[in-house]
Amino acid sequence: MLVQYARLIGMVKAYQLWFHSAHHVTKGTGFAGDHNSLYGKIYQDTLELFDEAVEKAVGITDIEDLACPIKISRLAYERLQGIKTPSNCDSVTVALTAVHIANIAIGEVEEIYKIMEKNSTLTLGMSDYLGALASTMESHLYLLKQRVKDVTHGR
Repeated sequence: MLVQYARLIGMVKAYQLWFHSAHHVTKGTGFAGDHNSLYGKIYQDTLELFDEAVEKAVGITDIEDLACPIKISRLAYERLQGIKTPSNCDSVTVALTAVHIANIAIGEVEEIYKIMEKNSTLTLGMSDYLGALASTMESHLYLLKQRVKDVTHGR
């Protein structure tokens, strides 16, 4: 059970950090929209979702180490390994990478849900939280796919 909570916290923090960085390095013709309405919205949405993930994990398990900034930073770092940084990339590469990250994150949420359900560790509140998290990330994915539609030829 503890592993799934740590995995969830690390994943949500990594997602938030990546999109916050994308917000900071946005440039080019789509700057205003990408900066505030896309990456800014995503990282701000995710700040709240991260806070809730940690509070739920600590509340359910009573293990305060799940809120340790050193451990959370390490977990997020591990999740970001192998993911292309938005720094020094053109806006299209950032947007395409963002679509990839959102797809991975949604898949992870679904996997965590299934594992918790299988192990009978899924509380009703955590079920609601994971559903809301997946829903929010699916909304992010929609926005991101719209952003790259011209370069993916509608796919």
